Amino acid sequence: MGKQKQSKVAAVVAGQKIKPNYGNTRVISGILDWLLGGGVSGLPAIIAWTMIFGKSKPLTNLYMFEVSGFGRMTTIWVDLLCLLFGVFYYVIVPWYIWPGQTLGKRMMHLKIVRLNSKPLTFNLLVIREFIFLIFVEGIASTMSTLRF
Repeated sequence: MGKQKQSKVAAVVAGQKIKPNYGNTRVISGILDWLLGGGVSGLPAIIAWTMIFGKSKPLTNLYMFEVSGFGRMTTIWVDLLCLLFGVFYYVIVPWYIWPGQTLGKRMMHLKIVRLNSKPLTFNLLVIREFIFLIFVEGIASTMSTLRF
């Protein structure tokens, strides 16, 4: 019964039947994208923090800019730069640079395809990659800071 269900969701792309990958490869690509995307997204904060303080003080979260005496606007600008870098990694790269692939998916030889074989759109990638990521990361971040 499981094979019948999988064959119903297969797509035809460039004349080839593509089946969804539900295995370890997809999990590994997700972990790679989480690590690489987090690194790319956090790069502006790391660079700004290092330029200001050097190596003497570790950056543990973005609130540290404000706590260290910088205005709220500095924190907001750094946050926005991090957000733009995240959009670049999760939306622009798989839409424009490597269609259907982030770096993690490319390393694992996976590609995002639509079931109707139409090209990926910018809006679809924003919804699929970025809004979902914010939702999942937001829940995980909130849960990790709760004190019981």
